[in-house]
Amino acid sequence: MSGAWAERVRHWAGSGRRALTTDDGPGLTYQSWVDEGDALARAFLGAGLSPGARVATVLPNGPELLTTLYACARVGITAVPVSTWATGAELARVLDAACPALVLTADTVPGGQRELPGGAFAWGDHPDATPVAALLELRARVDDTRWRAAVEAPRADDDFVVLYTSGSTGAPKGVVLSQGAVVRNAALIAERMGLTDGERVYTYFPLFFSGGLCNALSSTISVGGELVTQARFTPAGAAALIHTRQCSARDVWHDGLARVVAEPALTADDLRRMRRGLVLDAELLAAHGVTGDLGVDMYGMTETATAFTCGDHRDPAELRQSTQGRPLPGNRLRVVDPDTGRELRAGEPGELLVRGPNTMTGYTDGSHAALTDEDGFFHTGDLGWLGPDGHVRYTGRTKTMIKLKGLTVQPEEVEAVLMASPGVRRAVVTGLGAGHESSGIGALVVLDPGTAPEEVAARCRRELSSYKVPELRPVDESAFPLSASLKNDRSAAHALWPTVSAVL
Repeated sequence: MSGAWAERVRHWAGSGRRALTTDDGPGLTYQSWVDEGDALARAFLGAGLSPGARVATVLPNGPELLTTLYACARVGITAVPVSTWATGAELARVLDAACPALVLTADTVPGGQRELPGGAFAWGDHPDATPVAALLELRARVDDTRWRAAVEAPRADDDFVVLYTSGSTGAPKGVVLSQGAVVRNAALIAERMGLTDGERVYTYFPLFFSGGLCNALSSTISVGGELVTQARFTPAGAAALIHTRQCSARDVWHDGLARVVAEPALTADDLRRMRRGLVLDAELLAAHGVTGDLGVDMYGMTETATAFTCGDHRDPAELRQSTQGRPLPGNRLRVVDPDTGRELRAGEPGELLVRGPNTMTGYTDGSHAALTDEDGFFHTGDLGWLGPDGHVRYTGRTKTMIKLKGLTVQPEEVEAVLMASPGVRRAVVTGLGAGHESSGIGALVVLDPGTAPEEVAARCRRELSSYKVPELRPVDESAFPLSASLKNDRSAAHALWPTVSAVL
């Protein structure tokens, strides 16, 4: 069940199977993945990297990212996948925090090229990077004896990736996940989803985030399957891929898939065939005459290598669609009163605490220690309850993080950009819509006279990834939502939002 991540890839190398298909490149077989990954891993050693060193990537979904992940895992180097949506300022903050020995990118990164530090290599042409071919030449420095020693060293408890998320002050916070945690969790998720040998799985999740890397990619590897994805999501491209590759499973959220289903290239038979994976909206399935769908919901976070609990494809549909499933084997979950810490009984709502072999090694800044109690349970800040049937019902958060289509946004990060904008006197950010997934991000702002909301919005687009850019609605200072302690009141902002006239 557990083990080194690269070994799971190598397990399928002689099978002749395809590992990756995209809509803009040749893809990868498991054998070519291993061959190209071993060459890059050997080059890392030739460049002087040793176990524990970090290699950052600014790469979209594609063979270059998969090759780098494998190469790092093969010789015990830690990968730091950085979002290709990051602005130049966001990228600089993450790289400053991660201190990678090397940075790998490509000239195909969506959004254009960004300034990179020294020690960067690129597939294709990049003004700030050396061609990857020059890096690969360094593998000649590594003889067979050194190579054999290097590839025998990685263990399941070695660091695999550092995935950066925003901290409570907007500063990057790295979540460290071990190879064993990701491998083990991926196999358990695949079993709960009912993924079968050689499954073809479509996802639009970015592989530089946990949902793509730990769930979609790693679960597919666990069954020797083929991951079908895109460097840049378009509904038409997704529909064509799903139809052409005859995908039989999906790792997508239902709102994204709804856009794909609207494309003429995707047939009702395609949707019926692709019946395993994450839960889809029942109305969407019914509208296309789909019955017998086996989608499951889950509860988790980057800190637990995605799913900590997961539905079971063998459960009744009503249970799979209304709960986040049971804890995966080996995981322990407690529900406590968030104020007193008293453990609650089944059916009583409270804060969810988690402990298990798939939880993170820690945060790079050490702040996980303050969130972990003496019994080893991590305090998630999430709210929910555990039913008598052992299934979790997630209801919300005690902390401020916004979940948006599988991505996470810290409102403090967005507020910091807004408050740095000339003419912005106050700003509070809230998730829009109801439920545990927000439909968008909104910002109530108090502006100085003469300040154009369009200028503030433009600054947000320059400084923030596109999914973090809020819709702005100006309010009078007298109406700005503050708590009794004169801090931003997000709950009040959420309630006030629908009553404020839209500007942008």
